[in-house]
Amino acid sequence: MASSKKPRRKSRSPAKKSSAKASPPPKPWLVTRVLRSVWRPLPLSAVAVAVSVVMFWPQIVERVPDLSRRPEYQLPWSQVLISTPGRWVPREMAAQVRQMSGLPDPLPLLDETLTERLALAFAQHPWVAEVRSVAKTGPRSLRVDVTYRKPVLMVRTKRGLYPVDHDGVLLPPSDFVPVDAERFPIAEGVRSVPGGPAGTAWGDQAVRGAARLAEVLIRPEEQTSAWERSRMAAIQILEPSRPAESLEQVTLGVTTSTGSQIVWGRPPGADSLEPTVEQKLLRLEKYLPEHGENERSRSPVRLDVRQWDVVEQQQLSRNPGLDRARR
Repeated sequence: MASSKKPRRKSRSPAKKSSAKASPPPKPWLVTRVLRSVWRPLPLSAVAVAVSVVMFWPQIVERVPDLSRRPEYQLPWSQVLISTPGRWVPREMAAQVRQMSGLPDPLPLLDETLTERLALAFAQHPWVAEVRSVAKTGPRSLRVDVTYRKPVLMVRTKRGLYPVDHDGVLLPPSDFVPVDAERFPIAEGVRSVPGGPAGTAWGDQAVRGAARLAEVLIRPEEQTSAWERSRMAAIQILEPSRPAESLEQVTLGVTTSTGSQIVWGRPPGADSLEPTVEQKLLRLEKYLPEHGENERSRSPVRLDVRQWDVVEQQQLSRNPGLDRARR
């Protein structure tokens, strides 16, 4: 009799059982992970503080004292130290800067932009050529170091006399009185008027050239300047007959108090083939005392110092007026 055998079940191998047990659990969703990281005491406290600051910031600002309004953090304009002004610069220049700029009085020392704003304000004044520095020199002190413009010439126009510096920048006429015109050389024959307010360039290179020549002639040498030694009276614009666009277009002359005429030529700084300023001055020293500027001379002369090899000389009558330069 045949025995019946039951089929055996296949048992899983130990390797498969261990691998099934070691499989990692499914990863949580991204949102769940973020919530778990935030939903902790420390992050929740930081969020609560941030929200509270945003909500109550206006009340916080109202309760914090404004130190900028306290007297120890404010500086009156009268205590702002500026570089010692020259003879012609008005003593109330700081007050003029305040009025022009609209800056408050007193000045808030805690303002981080204060030095920059002061530098811009002083740079706008017509007497200031350059603002070198603005610095807080102490808890309640502030110094502004500037370079002032210096008048060197009075320009005669149909409207009157106008003072300019060595670059032909117009200076405030109201800061001068009529007697001041005698202290500076006068430019005549100018065919233009100022193109802008005080503190801006005239706009005519002939005026700029005359100012540069005036600066050279009034420069002190030994005890007196060349202007005084040669008894000069005025600088003449000989050419061009219209406002000049460059110094190379300008020809200058000088008249003396005794009627002599000097054809100077191009202004200092112009690109020309003429003798140097020093050489021209030496020629004046040599010829003027001998030809028209001493008491023994009977008539004035006309000197042309533009040539390298010769100084042209011409006797003149005592009829005033400067001849046009012959090119």
